[in-house]
Amino acid sequence: MVFHQSTVSCPNCGQTFVPDVQQILDVRQDPSVVSKLISGHANLVACPNCGFALQVLTPLVYHDPSKELLLIHVPMELNLSQDQQEQIIGQYIRKITDSLPMEMRKGYLLNPRRTFTLQGMVDTVMEAEGISKEMLNQRQEQLKLVEQFMQSPPDLWPSLAEQYDEQLDEQFFSMLTVTAEMMLTNGQTQAAQQLIQVRDAILPHTSYGRELLEIAQRQEQVIQEVTDDLRKLGNNVTHKALAKLALNYAGKDEHLQVFASMARSALDYQFFNELTSLIDQANSKKVREEQLKVRERLLELVALIDEQNQQLINQSASILESIIAADNVEEAVRQNLAMIDDTFMAVLRAYIAETERQGGDEERLEKLYQVQQIIADLIMQSSPPEVRFINELLQMEDMLEIRLALVDRAPEFGSRLLQYLDALLHQLQNQQGESAITQRIREIRDEASKVIEKEQD
Repeated sequence: MVFHQSTVSCPNCGQTFVPDVQQILDVRQDPSVVSKLISGHANLVACPNCGFALQVLTPLVYHDPSKELLLIHVPMELNLSQDQQEQIIGQYIRKITDSLPMEMRKGYLLNPRRTFTLQGMVDTVMEAEGISKEMLNQRQEQLKLVEQFMQSPPDLWPSLAEQYDEQLDEQFFSMLTVTAEMMLTNGQTQAAQQLIQVRDAILPHTSYGRELLEIAQRQEQVIQEVTDDLRKLGNNVTHKALAKLALNYAGKDEHLQVFASMARSALDYQFFNELTSLIDQANSKKVREEQLKVRERLLELVALIDEQNQQLINQSASILESIIAADNVEEAVRQNLAMIDDTFMAVLRAYIAETERQGGDEERLEKLYQVQQIIADLIMQSSPPEVRFINELLQMEDMLEIRLALVDRAPEFGSRLLQYLDALLHQLQNQQGESAITQRIREIRDEASKVIEKEQD
């Protein structure tokens, strides 16, 4: 038998509904399940009627192949017979085993550890992750601080931040971000927004936040300097020109890191040949040694960037496979919303292109298109009204239709609309230079400016 989650009743409003729960927590498929389980957010669902969060009792399997850890928990409250429990566990383990390549199917899969309570599973995972009781107690204290902030008026937040400055460290702000992301995926939008508001408001009033700001300002300056240097090379930049620029960053590791990141696609075999040729022409042993360090560092950075990119691609591919394999694709997308980024979207587009090229698997292609559409809809729903309006304008082909829409709606947004258009225009120009879309946005911006200025007069 496969365990199907029964109907639950919301203790807050009495609404009954069938929750969509996650019964296999597989770290290989979704690394975020570790924090979900430890933080108590695993199978914490929101009532569709009132938004109240409740924990759903369900058989639970936790799997971490990197630690050869397979845990089983079947709540006693479900009153399942021993035969029913064994049947459920057997099917879950077979599902996990089938998802693994042959070389990863090891003996621990035949001997899962049973935990009598959910807390027992959490404690075992914490031990495996190297999380001590002291660390957990510290987290509990920080959670109390979060509650204190959320229950206090915003004008008291700065003084509270200064009062508890030592406790408001990297772990605290990381916890705030993770908790907010989990709340969003569970439909607790209002609570998540309040948590983000607290985080953003108190960060500048903490030692950790001021340190972050200093680092960010320094990084911004370096990024701007490298960006300016690359722009000076012009549109017809050569590998030799890039190699000369790289050598100018000798002894400036932050500049080299930014350079490697921004110019990665051009740092190929030909680039390193040009770099080596320039190093061979060094006019002193000291200069040559410094330049050799530049080449060695760039080789390290390129390897590191490629490794990180591949890890992100593998993770995104794994999440995408779990989404299209889910019974409820939309719910699976919502659960993984925090993991959906540019890399995920690139993998999704690549999957669609490859499936179309191979042909034949219409069901898989339909699922991939469904994921793409769901993500687009969710992005639009969560976007500010100005962004949604800009997207509507970009869907219009006739400039007259755009002008009429601007006359009708631009005044309600005012200068905010122009700010969003400027930001979008700046972003697209940096990414692709002048193009048809940047030209269209510039035209929309000009028309919007006329309408808003006329309204203000």
